[in-house]
Amino acid sequence: MVLTVAIGGAASCSSDSKSDATTTTAKSSSDSGSSSSSGASNTGNAKVDDYCNQVDEVAAALKKVKDDPSSADAQAASQKAQELATKAQSLVSEVVSDPSLASAITDCTKKLSTAGG
Repeated sequence: MVLTVAIGGAASCSSDSKSDATTTTAKSSSDSGSSSSSGASNTGNAKVDDYCNQVDEVAAALKKVKDDPSSADAQAASQKAQELATKAQSLVSEVVSDPSLASAITDCTKKLSTAGG
């Protein structure tokens, strides 16, 4: 929840001062959406795509752990989820550069937070 606010705040601050960059990035983000057929993230930003793809993997692992809480993978999945939460915070700089990435990061973060609970 805090991450969403931080990313949203960074996006709103950035878009006020860089309206030309927002227009340019909107074109590139629409181009990137056309080739996504495998379910993998394809925002056009390698760091965000990597984060979202890792979230998908960890979310699947957390769902398995939820189905079988005695699984030996529980601790590893939980640790990886914590690492991804930290990684999401580091993506704020990407949002400052391209505010259109905020919604992709937020969507991925929601997947992670709902997977375990």
